Amino acid sequence: MKKVLVVIAGVMISGLISGIFEMGIAHQVYPTPADLDLTNKEMMGEYVAGLPIGALLLVVAGWLLGPLVGSFVAAKIMPENWRKSAIAIGVAISLFVVLNLMSFFHPTWMWVIGILMPLPMAYLGGMLAVGKRKEA
Repeated sequence: MKKVLVVIAGVMISGLISGIFEMGIAHQVYPTPADLDLTNKEMMGEYVAGLPIGALLLVVAGWLLGPLVGSFVAAKIMPENWRKSAIAIGVAISLFVVLNLMSFFHPTWMWVIGILMPLPMAYLGGMLAVGKRKEA
């Protein structure tokens, strides 16, 4: 049960980090128009297509730093299971990113990074947490 809770905590931390980058930082630096309907796929797609690269990079930074930090914390809590936790967190975040990508238009490069990079970033986070510890 502890293994599952550690993964859930890592995924939640990843989501929090991602949310901070997207909703906290990106929306502060690049405010959304007051008349933007967040539930309208077409309107959101047009909005994202017109965003400057900096805004999109902030979102991607959250997608990458989230699993890094989430897996780091998970590995600190349960270092003996860090690889499995990191893989589970990375896969979960990749799936959440795909759901986000499918909700409205995103540039192709965001699809590539969003699908391929959360898993290695999660693994890196776990590695950084455990350091050069001897394997049992």
